[in-house]
Amino acid sequence: MTAPTIGDVELCAWLDGETPPDRRAAIEEWLRATPEAAARVNNWRRQNEIIRGRFARIAAEPVPDSLWPDGARREATRGQPGIALVNERDAPIQVERFDWQRRVRRLRLAVAAGGAFLAGAAVALLIVGATGRLPFAGGKPPRPIEATVIASPLETLARNALDAHRTYVRDASRPVEVSATADVAGYLSRRVGLEIAAPALDAEGAHLLGARVTPGDPSPNGLLVYQEPGGDRYGLLISRAPGLAPSDIHVVERRTSALAIWSTPGVGYALTGPNDPARLNRLARELATRSPVRAAR
Repeated sequence: MTAPTIGDVELCAWLDGETPPDRRAAIEEWLRATPEAAARVNNWRRQNEIIRGRFARIAAEPVPDSLWPDGARREATRGQPGIALVNERDAPIQVERFDWQRRVRRLRLAVAAGGAFLAGAAVALLIVGATGRLPFAGGKPPRPIEATVIASPLETLARNALDAHRTYVRDASRPVEVSATADVAGYLSRRVGLEIAAPALDAEGAHLLGARVTPGDPSPNGLLVYQEPGGDRYGLLISRAPGLAPSDIHVVERRTSALAIWSTPGVGYALTGPNDPARLNRLARELATRSPVRAAR
C-alpha cells in the first residue's frame, strides 16, 4: 500500500517546527521514503538560512513600541531584560493599524489630486472669462504658419565649415584622422565621392597636416587641415553639392575667425582660419588655382 502524499503546506510547518508531536514521526518517515520531497525541503532549509543571515542585523533590532498591543511587550519581556527577538504569536503585529494608516495616506493623495484639478479648472475659467478662449486642448488658438527658410547650399557649407573648424581644426590633440604622410587624396576621394587632389600650400607658408571626414549631405564632406609655423591652422572643407553653380571667392569676417567660400560646378569649398581676411583670401585663391577637386567619381 502506497503511503499518502504529504503536501507542501504540511512540509513547511514541519520545517518551521509547527507540526503537532503526533504527526512529526509520520512526516519524517515519509521524507526518508521520498528523496525528491526531502531534497525540496533541504532547499527550503538552506533558503531560510540565507535569509536569516542576510537580515540578521535587522532581526536583532528591538520591535518598535508602536507595533505592540497594549501590555503585550511587558508580558513578552517579563524576566528577560534586553530581549529583542520574540515569537510573533506573543507579540502580534497590529495589522488593523497598518491598514488604517494606508487608507489615510490614500485619502490624502486623493484629496491633493482633487485640489490640484480644481485649482487648474479655476485658472482655466478665469482665462476663459478674460480672453474668451481656453488655454489648452481644443481651445488653443491656432499658431500662425511660419515660412520655412531653406538655406542655400553655400550657406549650409559655411555653417558646416565653421562647425568643423571649432570641432576639429582647433583640436590640439587630433585635428585629423589621416596624416599627410598617408594617401590623403585617396582616402578623401573614396569617402566623399570626388577626385580630390589635396594641394600643398608650402610655398604660402602652410604645410598639410592631414585630413578627416565630416558629416555632410548627400555624402560626407572632406576636410583638409593646414598649419603655419606659428601654429595658426586653416581648414578646407570640400563638399559635393549637385546642381551648385560656380561662384567667385567671398570672404566673411567673424569675431575670432574668417571664412572664404566659393564653388565650382557641383562642388563647394570653404576655407576657415584666423580673422585675417587678406591672408585667407590669398590662400583661397591659391587653392582655387590648384583645383582641389578634379572630377566626380
